[in-house]
Amino acid sequence: MSTTTLPLRSDESTVYEQPRNRSRMLIGITLILAMIVSATLQQTAYSFRSGVINAHRGKGVPPPSRLANLDSFSLALLLGGLRGPLVMFLWSSSESQKSDRDLESFDTKVEMIRLLQPEFVTVHLFQIWNKIYNVSAQMSGLANKYGVILDGIDYAERVLEVLPNDINIVATIGSAFADKLGGSAEKSYYQARVRNETLPEFEIMFPAARLGELKKAIADAGIDEESVRITDSGPGMKRALVNKLPGDRLLERFPQTGVTVKAIARQTLRGDSPGKRRYEEDTMLDVKGMLLPELLKPTIDLPPGVVDNNGAKLQFLQEFQPFPYGISPIALGYNYNKRAQLLQRIGQQKHVQMSKMVIDHLPALTLKEWADEEWDRARRLEQRGLPAIAGAESLPLIANVKSAGRF
Repeated sequence: MSTTTLPLRSDESTVYEQPRNRSRMLIGITLILAMIVSATLQQTAYSFRSGVINAHRGKGVPPPSRLANLDSFSLALLLGGLRGPLVMFLWSSSESQKSDRDLESFDTKVEMIRLLQPEFVTVHLFQIWNKIYNVSAQMSGLANKYGVILDGIDYAERVLEVLPNDINIVATIGSAFADKLGGSAEKSYYQARVRNETLPEFEIMFPAARLGELKKAIADAGIDEESVRITDSGPGMKRALVNKLPGDRLLERFPQTGVTVKAIARQTLRGDSPGKRRYEEDTMLDVKGMLLPELLKPTIDLPPGVVDNNGAKLQFLQEFQPFPYGISPIALGYNYNKRAQLLQRIGQQKHVQMSKMVIDHLPALTLKEWADEEWDRARRLEQRGLPAIAGAESLPLIANVKSAGRF
Protein backbone atom coordinates (compact mmCIF):
# COMPACT_ATOMS: atom_id res chain seq x y z
CA MET A 1 0.00 0.00 0.00
CA SER A 2 1.56 3.26 -1.04
CA THR A 3 1.19 6.64 0.61
CA THR A 4 1.24 9.95 -1.09
CA THR A 5 2.75 13.07 0.50
CA LEU A 6 1.02 16.20 -0.59
CA PRO A 7 3.21 19.31 -1.00
CA LEU A 8 2.69 22.24 1.35
CA ARG A 9 0.85 25.20 0.03
CA SER A 10 2.73 28.48 -0.07
CA ASP A 11 0.67 29.90 2.74
CA GLU A 12 1.42 26.84 4.96
CA SER A 13 5.19 27.28 4.42
CA THR A 14 4.89 30.85 5.58
CA VAL A 15 3.07 29.73 8.71
CA TYR A 16 5.95 27.36 9.65
CA GLU A 17 8.72 29.92 8.91
CA GLN A 18 7.27 32.70 11.07
CA PRO A 19 7.54 30.81 14.43
CA ARG A 20 11.05 29.66 13.49
CA ASN A 21 12.24 33.21 12.79
CA ARG A 22 10.60 34.51 15.96
CA SER A 23 12.33 31.83 18.07
CA ARG A 24 15.74 32.74 16.64
CA MET A 25 15.14 36.40 17.38
CA LEU A 26 14.07 35.61 20.94
CA ILE A 27 17.22 33.51 21.51
CA GLY A 28 19.43 36.36 20.28
CA ILE A 29 17.64 38.92 22.46
CA THR A 30 17.87 36.59 25.46
CA LEU A 31 21.64 36.17 25.01
CA ILE A 32 22.20 39.92 24.80
CA LEU A 33 20.03 40.62 27.84
CA ALA A 34 21.76 37.84 29.79
CA MET A 35 25.19 39.39 29.13
CA ILE A 36 24.02 42.87 30.18
CA VAL A 37 22.22 41.65 33.33
CA SER A 38 25.15 39.42 34.31
CA ALA A 39 27.69 42.24 33.94
CA THR A 40 25.47 44.62 35.95
CA LEU A 41 24.82 42.15 38.78
CA GLN A 42 28.48 41.16 38.88
CA GLN A 43 29.56 44.80 39.23
CA THR A 44 26.94 45.39 41.94
CA ALA A 45 27.98 42.31 43.92
CA TYR A 46 31.67 43.15 43.90
CA SER A 47 31.00 46.79 44.75
CA PHE A 48 28.96 45.68 47.76
CA ARG A 49 31.65 43.22 48.88
CA SER A 50 34.44 45.77 48.49
CA GLY A 51 32.37 48.33 50.38
CA VAL A 52 31.93 45.98 53.33
CA ILE A 53 35.62 45.03 53.43
CA ASN A 54 36.83 48.62 53.14
CA ALA A 55 34.27 50.19 55.47
CA HIS A 56 36.92 50.79 58.15
CA ARG A 57 39.13 52.67 55.69
CA GLY A 58 36.92 55.67 55.44
CA LYS A 59 35.63 57.24 52.26
CA GLY A 60 37.37 56.01 49.11
CA VAL A 61 36.79 55.97 45.42
CA PRO A 62 34.71 53.11 43.97
CA PRO A 63 36.42 49.73 43.53
CA PRO A 64 37.85 48.68 40.14
CA SER A 65 35.30 47.82 37.48
CA ARG A 66 34.40 44.16 37.09
CA LEU A 67 33.63 44.69 33.40
CA ALA A 68 37.20 43.50 32.78
CA ASN A 69 35.77 39.99 33.20
CA LEU A 70 33.08 40.49 30.55
CA ASP A 71 35.20 38.88 27.81
CA SER A 72 35.52 35.72 29.93
CA PHE A 73 31.78 35.61 30.55
CA SER A 74 30.99 36.17 26.86
CA LEU A 75 33.33 33.36 25.84
CA ALA A 76 31.80 30.95 28.36
CA LEU A 77 28.27 31.94 27.33
CA LEU A 78 28.93 31.34 23.65
CA LEU A 79 30.59 27.97 24.29
CA GLY A 80 27.88 26.78 26.62
CA GLY A 81 28.46 23.14 27.62
CA LEU A 82 31.58 22.96 25.44
CA ARG A 83 33.64 25.08 27.83
CA GLY A 84 34.70 22.10 29.97
CA PRO A 85 35.89 19.91 27.07
CA LEU A 86 37.72 22.87 25.51
CA VAL A 87 39.54 23.63 28.77
CA MET A 88 40.57 19.99 29.13
CA PHE A 89 41.91 19.98 25.57
CA LEU A 90 43.83 23.24 26.07
CA TRP A 91 45.39 21.99 29.33
CA SER A 92 46.64 18.73 27.83
CA SER A 93 47.74 20.39 24.61
CA SER A 94 49.67 23.20 26.31
CA GLU A 95 51.43 20.80 28.71
CA SER A 96 52.37 18.51 25.81
CA GLN A 97 53.82 21.46 23.92
CA LYS A 98 55.82 22.48 26.98
CA SER A 99 57.21 18.95 27.36
CA ASP A 100 58.14 18.88 23.66
CA ARG A 101 59.68 22.39 23.91
CA ASP A 102 57.26 23.58 21.23
CA LEU A 103 56.22 26.98 22.54
CA GLU A 104 54.93 28.52 19.32
CA SER A 105 51.28 28.81 20.41
CA PHE A 106 51.77 28.04 24.11
CA ASP A 107 51.04 31.60 25.31
CA THR A 108 47.84 31.74 23.27
CA LYS A 109 46.52 28.54 24.85
CA VAL A 110 47.44 29.69 28.36
CA GLU A 111 45.59 32.96 27.77
CA MET A 112 42.53 31.02 26.57
CA ILE A 113 42.65 28.94 29.76
CA ARG A 114 42.76 32.15 31.80
CA LEU A 115 39.68 33.51 30.03
CA LEU A 116 37.77 30.25 30.38
CA GLN A 117 38.59 29.84 34.09
CA PRO A 118 38.84 33.44 35.38
CA GLU A 119 37.69 32.75 38.95
CA PHE A 120 39.87 29.69 39.64
CA VAL A 121 42.80 31.03 41.67
CA THR A 122 44.69 27.73 41.71
CA VAL A 123 44.67 27.72 37.90
CA HIS A 124 46.31 31.15 37.84
CA LEU A 125 48.85 30.23 40.50
CA PHE A 126 49.96 27.22 38.47
CA GLN A 127 50.21 29.15 35.20
CA ILE A 128 52.22 31.98 36.79
CA TRP A 129 54.59 29.48 38.37
CA ASN A 130 54.66 27.50 35.11
CA LYS A 131 55.77 30.50 33.05
CA ILE A 132 58.25 31.91 35.56
CA TYR A 133 60.01 28.65 36.43
CA ASN A 134 59.26 25.91 33.88
CA VAL A 135 58.98 27.80 30.59
CA SER A 136 61.79 30.24 31.36
CA ALA A 137 64.12 27.31 32.08
CA GLN A 138 63.61 26.08 28.50
CA MET A 139 64.79 29.36 26.99
CA SER A 140 68.31 29.78 25.68
CA GLY A 141 70.09 32.87 26.92
CA LEU A 142 69.44 34.96 30.02
CA ALA A 143 67.73 37.71 28.02
CA ASN A 144 65.06 35.30 26.77
CA LYS A 145 64.62 33.81 30.25
CA TYR A 146 64.20 37.31 31.65
CA GLY A 147 61.51 38.12 29.08
CA VAL A 148 59.50 35.00 29.96
CA ILE A 149 59.69 35.84 33.67
CA LEU A 150 58.32 39.33 32.96
CA ASP A 151 55.59 37.70 30.87
CA GLY A 152 54.61 35.58 33.87
CA ILE A 153 54.41 38.73 36.01
CA ASP A 154 52.27 40.42 33.34
CA TYR A 155 49.94 37.40 33.39
CA ALA A 156 49.55 37.87 37.15
CA GLU A 157 48.83 41.58 36.72
CA ARG A 158 46.08 40.76 34.21
CA VAL A 159 44.56 38.37 36.73
CA LEU A 160 44.56 41.17 39.33
CA GLU A 161 42.35 43.21 37.01
CA VAL A 162 39.72 40.47 37.32
CA LEU A 163 40.46 39.56 40.97
CA PRO A 164 41.65 42.85 42.48
CA ASN A 165 43.66 42.63 45.71
CA ASP A 166 43.60 38.85 45.77
CA ILE A 167 46.14 37.74 48.37
CA ASN A 168 47.17 34.67 46.36
CA ILE A 169 48.12 36.65 43.24
CA VAL A 170 49.72 39.53 45.14
CA ALA A 171 51.95 37.15 47.14
CA THR A 172 52.90 35.26 43.97
CA ILE A 173 54.06 38.47 42.28
CA GLY A 174 56.13 39.24 45.37
CA SER A 175 57.75 35.80 45.13
CA ALA A 176 58.47 36.29 41.41
CA PHE A 177 60.38 39.50 42.10
CA ALA A 178 62.13 38.55 45.34
CA ASP A 179 62.84 34.84 44.79
CA LYS A 180 63.24 34.47 41.04
CA LEU A 181 64.60 37.83 39.88
CA GLY A 182 66.32 38.64 43.17
CA GLY A 183 67.43 35.28 44.55
CA SER A 184 67.94 32.72 41.76
CA ALA A 185 71.26 31.47 40.41
CA GLU A 186 71.09 34.12 37.66
CA LYS A 187 70.29 36.91 40.12
CA SER A 188 73.34 39.03 39.22
CA TYR A 189 72.02 39.43 35.68
CA TYR A 190 68.39 39.91 36.70
CA GLN A 191 69.16 42.41 39.47
CA ALA A 192 71.26 44.55 37.14
CA ARG A 193 68.54 44.50 34.47
CA VAL A 194 65.74 45.46 36.85
CA ARG A 195 67.76 48.23 38.52
CA ASN A 196 68.82 49.66 35.17
CA GLU A 197 65.41 49.46 33.53
CA THR A 198 63.42 50.99 36.39
CA LEU A 199 65.44 54.16 35.76
CA PRO A 200 64.54 56.37 32.77
CA GLU A 201 66.45 56.64 29.52
CA PHE A 202 68.17 59.78 28.25
CA GLU A 203 67.20 61.04 24.82
CA ILE A 204 70.06 63.16 23.53
CA MET A 205 69.39 65.31 20.44
CA PHE A 206 72.63 66.68 18.98
CA PRO A 207 73.99 68.04 15.66
CA ALA A 208 75.09 65.32 13.26
CA ALA A 209 78.45 67.09 12.88
CA ARG A 210 79.26 66.20 16.52
CA LEU A 211 78.82 62.44 16.05
CA GLY A 212 82.57 61.80 16.29
CA GLU A 213 82.74 63.87 19.47
CA LEU A 214 79.91 61.84 21.00
CA LYS A 215 81.60 58.53 20.16
CA LYS A 216 84.82 59.76 21.80
CA ALA A 217 82.86 60.71 24.94
CA ILE A 218 81.28 57.23 24.94
CA ALA A 219 84.71 55.60 24.83
CA ASP A 220 86.14 57.94 27.50
CA ALA A 221 83.20 57.11 29.80
CA GLY A 222 83.86 53.36 29.43
CA ILE A 223 80.45 52.72 27.85
CA ASP A 224 79.84 49.93 25.38
CA GLU A 225 79.10 51.71 22.11
CA GLU A 226 76.47 49.13 21.17
CA SER A 227 74.42 50.08 24.23
CA VAL A 228 73.94 53.61 22.84
CA ARG A 229 71.32 53.66 20.07
CA ILE A 230 72.05 56.44 17.57
CA THR A 231 69.55 57.26 14.81
CA ASP A 232 68.83 60.12 12.42
CA SER A 233 66.40 62.75 13.65
CA GLY A 234 65.65 65.29 10.98
CA PRO A 235 68.01 67.28 8.77
CA GLY A 236 71.42 67.70 10.34
CA MET A 237 70.40 66.17 13.69
CA LYS A 238 71.06 62.86 15.44
CA ARG A 239 69.26 61.15 18.29
CA ALA A 240 70.97 58.99 20.91
CA LEU A 241 69.22 56.84 23.50
CA VAL A 242 71.23 55.72 26.52
CA ASN A 243 70.34 54.38 29.96
CA LYS A 244 70.52 56.83 32.83
CA LEU A 245 73.54 55.54 34.78
CA PRO A 246 75.92 55.38 31.80
CA GLY A 247 74.18 58.47 30.45
CA ASP A 248 75.29 60.46 33.51
CA ARG A 249 78.92 59.59 32.78
CA LEU A 250 78.47 60.36 29.10
CA LEU A 251 76.97 63.81 29.66
CA GLU A 252 79.88 64.74 31.96
CA ARG A 253 82.24 64.30 28.98
CA PHE A 254 80.02 65.62 26.20
CA PRO A 255 79.57 69.43 26.13
CA GLN A 256 75.89 70.21 25.80
CA THR A 257 76.13 73.19 23.50
CA GLY A 258 73.30 72.88 20.99
CA VAL A 259 72.26 69.62 22.65
CA THR A 260 68.83 68.75 24.07
CA VAL A 261 68.60 66.12 26.80
CA LYS A 262 65.31 64.64 27.99
CA ALA A 263 64.54 61.78 30.40
CA ILE A 264 61.83 59.48 29.07
CA ALA A 265 60.12 56.32 30.29
CA ARG A 266 61.19 53.30 28.25
CA GLN A 267 57.64 51.93 27.99
CA THR A 268 56.73 54.96 25.86
CA LEU A 269 59.32 53.85 23.30
CA ARG A 270 58.15 50.24 23.00
CA GLY A 271 54.70 50.80 21.58
CA ASP A 272 53.25 47.93 23.58
CA SER A 273 50.14 46.30 22.15
CA PRO A 274 47.79 43.72 23.73
CA GLY A 275 49.28 40.24 23.62
CA LYS A 276 52.80 41.48 22.87
CA ARG A 277 55.49 40.18 25.19
CA ARG A 278 57.84 42.75 26.65
CA TYR A 279 61.51 42.03 27.19
CA GLU A 280 62.34 44.80 29.66
CA GLU A 281 60.89 46.15 32.88
CA ASP A 282 58.95 49.41 32.85
CA THR A 283 60.51 52.66 34.01
CA MET A 284 59.31 53.38 37.56
CA LEU A 285 61.55 56.30 38.56
CA ASP A 286 62.19 59.83 37.41
CA VAL A 287 65.62 61.30 36.77
CA LYS A 288 66.07 62.02 40.49
CA GLY A 289 65.30 58.43 41.50
CA MET A 290 61.84 59.26 42.84
CA LEU A 291 58.89 56.95 42.14
CA LEU A 292 56.62 58.10 39.33
CA PRO A 293 53.41 59.75 40.65
CA GLU A 294 51.09 57.20 39.01
CA LEU A 295 52.73 54.40 41.03
CA LEU A 296 51.91 56.17 44.31
CA LYS A 297 48.42 57.36 43.44
CA PRO A 298 45.99 55.96 46.04
CA THR A 299 42.53 54.69 45.15
CA ILE A 300 41.37 54.59 48.80
CA ASP A 301 41.45 57.49 51.27
CA LEU A 302 42.83 56.09 54.53
CA PRO A 303 42.32 57.91 57.83
CA PRO A 304 45.50 59.48 59.29
CA GLY A 305 47.71 56.95 61.07
CA VAL A 306 46.04 53.90 59.52
CA VAL A 307 48.49 51.44 57.91
CA ASP A 308 46.69 49.56 55.17
CA ASN A 309 46.61 49.10 51.40
CA ASN A 310 45.59 52.37 49.79
CA GLY A 311 45.45 50.96 46.26
CA ALA A 312 48.75 52.44 45.05
CA LYS A 313 50.90 49.95 43.13
CA LEU A 314 54.19 50.71 44.95
CA GLN A 315 52.77 52.18 48.14
CA PHE A 316 55.28 50.57 50.52
CA LEU A 317 58.40 51.77 48.69
CA GLN A 318 57.56 55.44 49.14
CA GLU A 319 59.37 55.74 52.47
CA PHE A 320 62.64 54.41 50.96
CA GLN A 321 62.95 57.06 48.26
CA PRO A 322 65.06 58.08 46.41
CA PHE A 323 66.46 55.16 44.39
CA PRO A 324 69.40 56.77 42.55
CA TYR A 325 70.70 53.40 41.30
CA GLY A 326 67.33 51.90 40.38
CA ILE A 327 64.97 49.63 42.29
CA SER A 328 66.13 46.19 43.35
CA PRO A 329 63.78 43.32 42.42
CA ILE A 330 63.91 42.28 46.07
CA ALA A 331 62.52 45.72 46.97
CA LEU A 332 59.64 45.18 44.55
CA GLY A 333 59.07 41.78 46.15
CA TYR A 334 58.95 43.43 49.59
CA ASN A 335 56.27 45.84 48.37
CA TYR A 336 53.99 43.02 47.18
CA ASN A 337 54.67 40.88 50.25
CA LYS A 338 53.69 43.80 52.50
CA ARG A 339 50.46 44.21 50.53
CA ALA A 340 49.71 40.50 50.99
CA GLN A 341 50.40 40.72 54.73
CA LEU A 342 47.84 43.51 55.16
CA LEU A 343 45.29 41.70 53.00
CA GLN A 344 45.58 38.86 55.50
CA ARG A 345 45.69 40.94 58.69
CA ILE A 346 42.99 43.49 57.87
CA GLY A 347 41.20 42.10 54.84
CA GLN A 348 40.89 38.68 56.53
CA GLN A 349 41.92 36.88 53.35
CA LYS A 350 43.56 33.46 53.46
CA HIS A 351 46.15 32.13 51.04
CA VAL A 352 45.17 28.80 49.49
CA GLN A 353 48.69 27.34 49.73
CA MET A 354 50.71 29.25 52.35
CA SER A 355 50.01 29.43 56.07
CA LYS A 356 49.20 32.62 57.94
CA MET A 357 52.60 32.57 59.63
CA VAL A 358 54.45 32.44 56.30
CA ILE A 359 52.48 35.34 54.83
CA ASP A 360 52.99 37.37 58.01
CA HIS A 361 56.77 36.80 58.04
CA LEU A 362 57.44 37.42 54.34
CA PRO A 363 57.80 41.25 54.50
CA ALA A 364 60.42 41.11 57.27
CA LEU A 365 62.40 38.32 55.57
CA THR A 366 62.31 40.11 52.21
CA LEU A 367 63.37 43.37 53.84
CA LYS A 368 66.40 41.62 55.33
CA GLU A 369 67.31 40.11 51.94
CA TRP A 370 67.03 43.56 50.38
CA ALA A 371 69.35 45.04 53.03
CA ASP A 372 71.89 42.23 52.48
CA GLU A 373 71.79 42.78 48.71
CA GLU A 374 72.33 46.53 49.09
CA TRP A 375 75.24 45.94 51.49
CA ASP A 376 76.88 43.39 49.19
CA ARG A 377 76.48 45.67 46.19
CA ALA A 378 77.93 48.64 48.08
CA ARG A 379 81.00 46.64 49.18
CA ARG A 380 81.66 45.43 45.65
CA LEU A 381 81.43 48.96 44.26
CA GLU A 382 83.73 50.16 47.03
CA GLN A 383 86.31 47.53 46.11
CA ARG A 384 86.26 48.68 42.49
CA GLY A 385 87.33 52.13 43.62
CA LEU A 386 90.33 50.93 45.62
CA PRO A 387 93.78 51.36 44.02
CA ALA A 388 95.46 48.26 42.64
CA ILE A 389 98.18 46.59 44.74
CA ALA A 390 101.40 45.65 43.02
CA GLY A 391 101.95 41.87 42.98
CA ALA A 392 98.62 41.24 44.71
CA GLU A 393 98.14 37.98 42.80
CA SER A 394 101.10 36.32 44.55
CA LEU A 395 100.24 37.47 48.10
CA PRO A 396 97.98 35.70 50.60
CA LEU A 397 94.64 37.40 51.18
CA ILE A 398 95.43 38.70 54.70
CA ALA A 399 98.86 39.94 53.67
CA ASN A 400 97.26 41.54 50.65
CA VAL A 401 94.87 43.53 52.80
CA LYS A 402 97.48 44.46 55.45
CA SER A 403 99.94 45.69 52.83
CA ALA A 404 97.38 48.20 51.65
CA GLY A 405 96.75 49.39 55.20
CA ARG A 406 93.11 48.34 55.11
CA PHE A 407 92.99 45.86 57.99
